[in-house]
Amino acid sequence: MQYILAIVFALLATPAAADPISIVIGAIGAAGSWLLSGTVLANIVLGGLLVAAKYALGTLFQSKPKSQASATETKYGENLVREVGLGTFGTRGHHVYRNAFDKGNHIVQDVYKLSDFRCTELLRVQMDGEWKLLSATDEGDEGRIYGRRVLGVHEGGQVFVRFYSGTLSQTADPALIAYANPTGRWTSAHRGAGICYVVVTTITDVDNLTSVPSLLFEVKGAPLYDPRKDSTVGGSGAHRWNDQSTWEYTSNPAVMMYNLERGIYHGTEKIVGRGVPASQLPLSEWMTAMNICDEAMADGSKRYTAALIASSGDGVTHDTNMTPLREACAASWVEGVIGEYPIVGANQAVVATITDDDIAWDKPFQLSLTRPRSELVNTVAATYISPDKFYETTSLATRVDDTALAQDRERLAAKIDYTAVTDPRVGDRLADIAIRASRYQAHGSYTIHPKYLGVQVGQWISWVSARYGFTKKLQIQSKALGALGSDGTRDVRISWQEVGDGIFDPTAYTTTPPVITPNAEPAYLAAVENFNAVPNIVLGATGDQLPGIRLYWDEITDGTVVGVDIQYWPVSDPTQIFSAYVTRDVTVYQIVNGLTSQTEWQIRTRLRAAPGTRPVAWTAPVNVLTLGIETNLPPIDFAKLDEDINGYLGWASDGLRYVLEELDRIGSIVANQDAANYSDKQQIRREITSTSGSLTAKFTEEIIAATGPGSAIAQRIESLEVAVEDDIATAVSNLTTQINTVDGRVDVVSSNVTALQATVAGKADASAVSLLSATVSEQGDMITSQGNAIIDLQSQVNGVSASATFRAQTVAAPSGWNSRIALQARVGTSDSYKNAGIYFDVTPTNSRIVVSADQFVVTDGANTVQPLIATGGVVYLTNVRLGTLKFDQLESNNGKLIMRGYGSYADIRIWT
Repeated sequence: MQYILAIVFALLATPAAADPISIVIGAIGAAGSWLLSGTVLANIVLGGLLVAAKYALGTLFQSKPKSQASATETKYGENLVREVGLGTFGTRGHHVYRNAFDKGNHIVQDVYKLSDFRCTELLRVQMDGEWKLLSATDEGDEGRIYGRRVLGVHEGGQVFVRFYSGTLSQTADPALIAYANPTGRWTSAHRGAGICYVVVTTITDVDNLTSVPSLLFEVKGAPLYDPRKDSTVGGSGAHRWNDQSTWEYTSNPAVMMYNLERGIYHGTEKIVGRGVPASQLPLSEWMTAMNICDEAMADGSKRYTAALIASSGDGVTHDTNMTPLREACAASWVEGVIGEYPIVGANQAVVATITDDDIAWDKPFQLSLTRPRSELVNTVAATYISPDKFYETTSLATRVDDTALAQDRERLAAKIDYTAVTDPRVGDRLADIAIRASRYQAHGSYTIHPKYLGVQVGQWISWVSARYGFTKKLQIQSKALGALGSDGTRDVRISWQEVGDGIFDPTAYTTTPPVITPNAEPAYLAAVENFNAVPNIVLGATGDQLPGIRLYWDEITDGTVVGVDIQYWPVSDPTQIFSAYVTRDVTVYQIVNGLTSQTEWQIRTRLRAAPGTRPVAWTAPVNVLTLGIETNLPPIDFAKLDEDINGYLGWASDGLRYVLEELDRIGSIVANQDAANYSDKQQIRREITSTSGSLTAKFTEEIIAATGPGSAIAQRIESLEVAVEDDIATAVSNLTTQINTVDGRVDVVSSNVTALQATVAGKADASAVSLLSATVSEQGDMITSQGNAIIDLQSQVNGVSASATFRAQTVAAPSGWNSRIALQARVGTSDSYKNAGIYFDVTPTNSRIVVSADQFVVTDGANTVQPLIATGGVVYLTNVRLGTLKFDQLESNNGKLIMRGYGSYADIRIWT
């Protein structure tokens, strides 16, 4: 992991995958905002003739993934999402480099990335359970080398922090270059251009500081563009979108949302956000939202402030970042004809007053003065991110609406997590808004006259109703135009939700959360130690050589680790990833599956931690070049070829013995000593016998179904037998399925065996047997699959036998893959046999067809002269027509003419 930053800091961060564009339809929020589920200011979708804000009140207090203002665990590894800190946030950073030097390596340098975009200032660090300030400047000789001293660390302190804001022009840290151990691990190329990071230097064994501390950094985040401060777009000031040096720090959530909508870039490279054109973000609406957030409140706070670590990468959507910011300012979202913008939580002016005369009563009408009970809330327990508690999630004061509680006659509680709120005054304000808004219950829909064509979704209107005897403020949820009438006008159909000024009454509350003492950072194993990958050659089940890689590492003693994940892939095709897993007790693992010889592979590992303990990142991949292997088809090694052919002959001839052994193995299951291993056994047996003098005919059928600890079997055996004295004919059929699980190993077997036998005592016999079997075995992540098919015919008279065998086998196992077929005919006595056969053999590295016979003839069946005959080790060709012939040596049958063309020879020799 020490080398990860060598690449990251040499260049700008690698572009993350473009965030999916999130179109907010219906409820855009989760636990957090009264409006995010449609209690008051709903999410708004504008399009066509229908303008709708689909309410989903049932989701008001439900959680969904979202970003937050803190990262209280240090990140390790690579391929992590990009993060940009906004507002004042707390983070332990992404640890990317460690270096130790000086006597006994007692000076340790650590590099932590804080943000993938520049930040404004490092404020303080948390160490030893308390916030600690930094010296004002790089004081003293050590400070000039290592940076600002962390104050209050034992006597004098021996921890230093140097902060790099993340400008594109920043230079590499000189101390990291000077003290790199070994030299060259950090160079001037490692600038971290555009990346905000810190270098933490710890001098151990001094002043009782014996270990490297775990720090939490409080950071003022990214400077952002505020259109209100840009005089070229209607604001007042020097801000310019195309000049990031004019941007300033802000805690305004609406400004943060605006920058995320437009996207935060390094040049043309988007770091986080959507990248929406400015033309789709109407500035008047955005500036209104920003001004509301900055409004000064009586308790000394601004109305709405926020902090957020915005993310971009796999599994992160734009809404993941926007949701907590919308919650932090009680905002809904509008996507309309004029563009996209938030409506921040504040009282709105009533734009129209509707009476009963304005309603088309002949059109569909709906009115409900109460909500379903499932949508009522009278108690809210909210949380925020507390800087005083080291950016841990902290409880706010529980909000209880006593009047509502009395009306509901039971406590209806909900929990809200404000993950972008770091000011408890803002959190209390939002919780108060949520509980108040939930008590405005009236909702409905009706059609009004065309004079109200100008009302828009999200606006507040007033309904003065003499029919129902009330006056209510309504917020428009949806708007649709009716059909063109005979008078050439269109009615307007709206749906609405009751609202009121009391929702946003800014009352302050005292926050008294329980005192939280954070746990100290445990020392976890981050990766396997002393990992090595050594290429080797593995002998496969069929005798083939296979390329392999032997992995080994130190014993794992961390009790939170349950195993090790392994991934490897060819450098030429990184998408072809092979995976394996071993338990923590394994320290040596052999890779064979998928490997090819003389190929460069990359291998990486990741510790698999126990559920709920911690995430663990993949290690950086290591490169391994596999060894070359001897192929199964050596071009000139005929001794090896003879050896292989003999192996084929034996494998095919062994078919009958294999079938008989399989019959014995399966048949033994019905024996008592085997059946006793099953806790439950059900059996059906039928038998009939007919005898007449020396004649006997017998039929037997046995069906067994048995289960037991880790095993199950179903079997049917049928047997037919007729005999006249010593002359016997039998037919046996055995159909079996079986599963066994022992010590973590699983064997699944299905087989069908048929055996026919005819014997005339002392004179002759004949047999015909067949086998079909399928077997799969699993041991952890090691899986072996095997299929067999055998047909064997045997005839014997007076010591002379003839056989014909077909055998096929497929094997897929971690040790290698193999597919083999044999067709073999054999005749002879115990002293001498003649064989003829065709053998097919395929492995991951080779494929071969072998023909074994005294004579091998190729003919078209019509000509008397065969074009190819192989006999006695010599191949005869007649009537041959060649195109290009490449040869080493040609020699005439009488030895008088020799032509050579190999090595340094190129000559023709003629003897008279």
